[in-house]
Amino acid sequence: MKKLIYMILISFFLFSCSENITEVQNKLSELNKKPVNPDPEPELVFPDLDVNQKYVAGVVDGTIYLWETQTFTIIWSYKSAALLPKVGLSDINNDGFKELILVERLKGGRGKDKYEEYNFSIFQKGDSEPARTPIGYFNTYYDAIWDMKIGNMDNNPDDDEIVLVRRDKIEVYELEDLSTPSAILKFTHNIESVFPWEGEIYNNNANGIIVAFTDGTCKKFSYDENIITMEEEFLTLEGDGLNIAKVLDLDNDGQSEIIAGGQNEKIHIWDGSSYESFTLEGSQYTWALDVDVNNNIFIGTSNDGVHLLNYNGVNLNYTGKVIDIENVQLNGLNVLNSSILLATDTGLKVYDASYNSIAVENQTIGFLEELICQ
Repeated sequence: MKKLIYMILISFFLFSCSENITEVQNKLSELNKKPVNPDPEPELVFPDLDVNQKYVAGVVDGTIYLWETQTFTIIWSYKSAALLPKVGLSDINNDGFKELILVERLKGGRGKDKYEEYNFSIFQKGDSEPARTPIGYFNTYYDAIWDMKIGNMDNNPDDDEIVLVRRDKIEVYELEDLSTPSAILKFTHNIESVFPWEGEIYNNNANGIIVAFTDGTCKKFSYDENIITMEEEFLTLEGDGLNIAKVLDLDNDGQSEIIAGGQNEKIHIWDGSSYESFTLEGSQYTWALDVDVNNNIFIGTSNDGVHLLNYNGVNLNYTGKVIDIENVQLNGLNVLNSSILLATDTGLKVYDASYNSIAVENQTIGFLEELICQ
């Protein structure tokens, strides 16, 4: 009898242990099925950007990416809540570090005429979110902000100005009051391109703004003490709207020339008294242009690639197409030291001085809408 009781107790004990083991296994299995929350990513703050160094910033589907320019590694990114933000880099507060300046168009709108809100958003070193300044609600057709330029336009070396470009007017903002433009100038023609110039141009040391219009004219404006004044209409190209224009010393004579690309296959250079033109046969539009340290002129066209020209003070000379990007949409071009940077519909493409492709982190990141190198 004792032996029977003993055997019953042992069986019960083993059965209980088996149940406990099965229960533990079942609980472990349940835990394995549940997603485990990963540790939160560290807060990614805006980095220290030395004012003496160059950086590349681009926009892909509302996300701003920042690359350093030694290995073209992404050092920072930020997902904007806005549509198509415009981007600039500048030490606008003179602290020795560059700030990132955005113009954000907030999603949504109000009213039957589809008014949408815009902000200035500025990242300084150490920020995880920008300081935002609302600049009003604007009609998305008549007053949409489609470009932004940053430069020293009033001969005051202590700060830069911000120029916002709308369909037919420009607005200048000073850092001390970003909520209200310090000057507004409205035109009778729509604007193609706006860019600041700094330094000597046409024996004139005053800084200012150059505006290219859809009717093919370029005009030079000065900005001083909250007043924009037209100084000169220096170029008229009949039937040729201008997509892009820059002020550069192309022939090393100590004075800047204006180089512009249009919509009829032509490149134009204006030296203050006359202009020279060159036709890129078979190219539809000049989408982008830049110049390297040796004053080689790189022209990015809308449909076939990058072309190389140079200017000797009298003539524009054509070398040929140096980068072939057929079937790729080109949105922007920058020359940085000996590297050529292209913003395309698949991402950032970088080429060396021999025009060989260089590997870039997240090279196929997506449609690169905006590219700056500052």
